[in-house]
Amino acid sequence: NIKKFIKDFPGCQVFKLERNYRSTKNILDCANKIIANNKQRMGKELYTEGDSGVRVEHKEAFDEIEEADYVFNQIDILKRQHGYTDKDFAILVRTSSITKPFEEKCNLYNIPYRLIGGFKFYERKEVKDFLAYLKIICNPKDNESVLRVVNVPKRGIGDASIEKFIEACNKQKKSLVEGLADLSSLGLSGVVTNKLVSFAAIINDLIAKRELMDLDDFVDYVYDTVDFAKMYDIDKEEEKDRLDNIGELIGDIHHFFEANQNVSLDDYLQMVTLQTSEDEAERLGKDVLTIATVHGVKGLEFRCVFIVGLEDGIFPIKRYDSTEEDIEEERRIMYVAVTRAKERLYLTHAKRRFRFGVHQYGIPSMFLKEADVIKAPEPAKPKINLVNRTATFATKPTPSTQYQAPNMNLQKDISGFKVGQKVEHIRFGEGEIIAISGENADIKFEGLGVKKFNMRLAPITIIK
Repeated sequence: NIKKFIKDFPGCQVFKLERNYRSTKNILDCANKIIANNKQRMGKELYTEGDSGVRVEHKEAFDEIEEADYVFNQIDILKRQHGYTDKDFAILVRTSSITKPFEEKCNLYNIPYRLIGGFKFYERKEVKDFLAYLKIICNPKDNESVLRVVNVPKRGIGDASIEKFIEACNKQKKSLVEGLADLSSLGLSGVVTNKLVSFAAIINDLIAKRELMDLDDFVDYVYDTVDFAKMYDIDKEEEKDRLDNIGELIGDIHHFFEANQNVSLDDYLQMVTLQTSEDEAERLGKDVLTIATVHGVKGLEFRCVFIVGLEDGIFPIKRYDSTEEDIEEERRIMYVAVTRAKERLYLTHAKRRFRFGVHQYGIPSMFLKEADVIKAPEPAKPKINLVNRTATFATKPTPSTQYQAPNMNLQKDISGFKVGQKVEHIRFGEGEIIAISGENADIKFEGLGVKKFNMRLAPITIIK
């Protein structure tokens, strides 16, 4: 509209609002370098009469776990050495499907946080839907979960049919799952029975298969049998994010089983219940860290900003039919993200990321090259099949050790922690250290399983 205005009113005077009162010179230089690559814009270059500030930092992590470790180590350093508080930090993502590792770290290290631009991970509808299927399988008396997913995906079962089904089950003193196991015994009309047949077949099949499959394979089987992939149009950004969230949940379940031997699906669901109850009881004051999508923080500012997940295909979002206009819009979104930072800016990406149920190997975002923090990446075209949650990329990274913070005089003394010790976490309660490697420890909690901590950051004390 602005460009058209100049054509419609030739000779009009143009005033460019270029002076910036928020960010340091180094941050503005980064923003200017990125947006300069857009062709469909009126030339404008932000400047400040303030200080240059500290340099823009870049971190290449091995995976999303190391990326989150790096972010929270930097947060810890800035809080202890420079007086920053939780409200001074924002972790910005292009898509909400990659927030879980950062939410998890907030819980591990007892950092209060708010999520802008979406729901917290376990509160998202699609995550609740998938978990509801698992709850039904583990607890045949969970009528609430049955009613949640009786039409997920849509099966054309109306409220009237559901009411008749509930009434018939109550009359025979059966749970809804028991009713689904023997629909013919409920005395329902043929119309109502026919509407419930497909849902009953899925539930009965999943209950039968649970005893025949290991848990890793079983959760994949649930995904395929319910056919979650067909519920979402991956050409629509919001729906693709929902499918990504289900993939993130499946990955989380796989990680839980890997870290905890001889656990059941019930154990995982108990862990989720404890985790979400902590979230609901969270004391949200004004001093909270922000995790947000870039769209959610337009107009806001923070002393320190981490822009994470800077890989091609994530930020910028790229699809097979992406146009130059689409990339320019992604670049404008990146520009908004960079200019949220007042004093410090960190740009991070991972060599591999767990998505769609598998590890994907990617390349750094084109915006990192444009910001002049890395050399131009080699092009690699991913082949992703969302239905099967498989992915292959051109190159694979070499694993690195988990991120370790630099030695500092202000570090917490962790020399007293030993394998076999009983310890207490401020949120998770009593646990036992089962492994230690450098600053990192595996601690087993009753009902929560094994969790990994950087002991220097964790709010953990030894039980005397």
